[in-house]
Order: sequence, then structure tokens, then C-alpha cells
Amino acid sequence: MGASRGAIVCAESGIISSVADDGENGPRRDGNRGLRLDSAIHISKDGMEARAIMPPPTNPEANTDPADVVLWLNACGLTRGHCLEAIAEALAGTRVSGTALEEVVVACGTPPISGEDARVELCFAAAPSAGTVDEEGGEIDYHERGFLHAVKEGDLLARKIPATAGEPGSDLFGKAIASKPGKDLRLEAKAGAELSEDGLECHAAVDGVVVAIGGTAIGVVQQFTIPGDVDLHTGNLEMNGSLIIQGWVREGFRVHATGDLVINGGIEPSQVKTEANLVVKGGIVGGPQSSVESQGAVSAQFLEAAQLRAGGDVQVHNGILNSQVTAEGHVSTTEGKGYIVGGVLRATKGVEVNELGSPAGVRTIVDVGVDSETRGKLGRLERECALYERNQQKITRGLATLITKARSGILMPSEKAALGKLVRLRREAELTRRTMANCWKQLDRASATVKVRKAVYEGATVIAFGHRIDVQENVPIPGEFVLNIEEDRLAYLAERQVPPKQG
Repeated sequence: MGASRGAIVCAESGIISSVADDGENGPRRDGNRGLRLDSAIHISKDGMEARAIMPPPTNPEANTDPADVVLWLNACGLTRGHCLEAIAEALAGTRVSGTALEEVVVACGTPPISGEDARVELCFAAAPSAGTVDEEGGEIDYHERGFLHAVKEGDLLARKIPATAGEPGSDLFGKAIASKPGKDLRLEAKAGAELSEDGLECHAAVDGVVVAIGGTAIGVVQQFTIPGDVDLHTGNLEMNGSLIIQGWVREGFRVHATGDLVINGGIEPSQVKTEANLVVKGGIVGGPQSSVESQGAVSAQFLEAAQLRAGGDVQVHNGILNSQVTAEGHVSTTEGKGYIVGGVLRATKGVEVNELGSPAGVRTIVDVGVDSETRGKLGRLERECALYERNQQKITRGLATLITKARSGILMPSEKAALGKLVRLRREAELTRRTMANCWKQLDRASATVKVRKAVYEGATVIAFGHRIDVQENVPIPGEFVLNIEEDRLAYLAERQVPPKQG
């Protein structure tokens, strides 16, 4: 506009038409298409958005053109990022209403695009099924389970997809805005495997069984077989590889394997740990000092008073009784009797069971949807909030007293320090509440349910993403506990009963 350019924050007054200005003679007027643009252009602090007042046309019969506004913006030095659709809608609105529209977005910067995180693609099944069950005999066929992944020397085991840098953006003045690069990770070769020179591929260095630890560390191990029980004859076992135990792990002993662990008997109260998958042909019986931990999937005939933690899925053929179970994957007990009675079961990806609880009303808790890391974080945040709430009245009264004294100018140095501490406590409490709310929002709240194939009984409690149902009466109908995201509540959705045939 004109010989001098209008300021970004306060544009010149004038009539802007579809024709450019006349230099020293000032802006040209056009009675048919004129717009009187007399407002400041407000730029956001980050320089990514410009807003202005959009006036009605000076002539109600005028055919206003967004290009007129663009000329004005260019004359003010705002030459990029014009929001033509928003400008056109605003002009149409002012023509209809005859009044100005405020806070119209007239220009926007280009936001940066974050890069993608690096990831590892495994060239074998990372989460196999726990095995097939013979319906007549109830025996688990471990030859078909797919837990042990046999490889040959030179086989490609995994490849790394590098992180990307993303795409930079720019603000309204052309200033570059750096993008956030994706997070990197390291593909690691354990024993029996080797990396390519560029670190992007992992190959088998020997024939054996491949093991993935944490999804990024890959190794190849051999197997070792114990022909009987783990007892006084063998002592405690530490195995750098896969281990097959033909008998039982007897009470009081310790077994640790870095690879898959197969126990053809069962586990008495003991300490068993594997950094891969665990298969138990018999059952797992726990006790006060016992624990069973697997970083992968777990398969067993039954659990009784067990303390079990699994990094993957848990499949139990017969049932789970009075046990403490934590699984980062899915828990299923449906092939045999398929019951969960007593204890506490936590499964990140959901639960499927024939019968939940018992007719005797045994206290049984099933909690799904929250992984262990997030659960621990939420627990810490909840404790911090509870501590603040217990002292909230005292803090509020102290703040009121000290703020009053501060306004009167009679605050002692020690009181000034106390005031700062109370203000900090209140600020930290608010930050803790926001952090806890964000943790819940970030969960995939449609990812986990509790499916019941036969019945759920009084005394059972189901928790999904923090929402809780205490079952008050027996429900002998198949169904599913599902979180209704729109209504933000947990409900048991029973399967519809098929009406009997007539005649």
C-alpha cells in the first residue's frame, strides 16, 4: 500500500482494491470492490499466526475478493502463509451480516514435522502362540507352539530402520523452526549373533535358537536339557541359553535362563526366571518366598498361590487360583475349566476367562489396560497428590496468612522463605495433577477388555483404565467388560440370548 509499508502490528488505513497502490499518490480507491482495512495485525508470540479485524465491504453490492486482503497483507510486510479460505469465509460473513469480524486468522506459518523414531524389524515371529491343546487328553503339544525359533548361521535375524530427522517449518517471517528428530535406538547383537558393519542388520553367527530381549537385543543360543528334577542333585541352575527340564523344579531351588525355559513337570515354591518365554507342562504352585518371572510369554496347566510376572501373554489351561499375576500382554484361561478365583490379576492387553470369581463370592480382582511402568508412575503421582491433599488446608491457611503479611510489608525473612516453600508446594501439586491426567489420556483406552465366556460371580471386581465395577450378584451369562469411551464408564455387555425355536 502506498510508498511506505504499513507496520505488521498496526496497518495503515486506506482503501485496498484489486489494483496495486499508486506509489507516492497513495492507495487507489475502487468504489465497486473497495474494502476499508483499518486495523492492527496481531502476531502470536511464536510468530506462527496472524489475526486481524475483517471489515464489511464499503459497498454492500461489492464483489469482495480475498486478493484485496492479500495486497494489504503484502503491503504490511506479511508476504507468506496467507489463509485464503479463512479470508474468503470472513469476507462472505461480513457481507451477509454487515458487521466486522474480529480475530480472523489471515496468515499462518508452517509447523515442523517431527521425525519418526528408529525401530527394529524382527525377521521371525516375536510373539508366538503358547501351544496347542489336545481337547481329549488335555495335553499341551509344545512341538507346535513356535516358542523356539531355529536359525542357521548367516540367517538374517533383524534389521534396524533408522530414525528420520523430520521436516523443518518456518514462521510468518521466514524464520526456520527446527523439527524434532526421531529417537534413535541401538540394535544389539548378543552371543551367537553379529551385526553388519553399518549396525543396521543382525545375522546369526551359529546354528541355534534365536532370542529377542526387549525387541532390540538379538542372540542365538544352544539348548541344554536336565533329564530329571532340579533338586539337590543339580543345585541351583544358571543357564546362558535355552533350558529344558524334564522333571520338576523342587521347592527352594533357583533357576535362571537367558533363553526359553521349558519345564515338562511343574514348579513347586521356588524362584524361576527366564529372559525369554516360559512353558510349564504341569502347574505352578507358589508360596511366601517363591516367584516366577518371564520377560516373554508364559504357558502353564494351572496356577495356585503363584507369584507370576510376564512380559508377554499368559496362557493357563485349567485355571488360576489365589494368585498374584502381572502380564504386559493378554491373559487367557479358556481351554480347560478356565477359571480365575481369588487373588489379583493385572493384564495390560486384556483377559479372557470362562468363569470369573466363584459362587462362594471369593474376592477376585482383575485389572486391565495399564502397563507396569505407567502403573508405577501413576502410583507415585497418586501418593504425591494424596500427601498434598492431606495437608491442603494447612497449606492454604499458611499461604493466606503470609500473603496478608507480605502485602502489609511486615514479612520476616524466615516467613518469606516459608511463603516461597508453600507457593512451590502448591505449584508442584498442580503440576502433579496435570501429569497424572496426561498419563491417563495417553493410554489406548480401547485396547483392553475382560471377556467372560460363561459366568461372572459376586465378589469379583473388574478395573479397566482406572474405572471399576464391583460385581454385586452372579451373572451366569457370557459377556464382556468394556470401557465406553464416550460415556467414560465401564460396563458389562452380556451376549444376547438366542430365543427358543417355536414348535
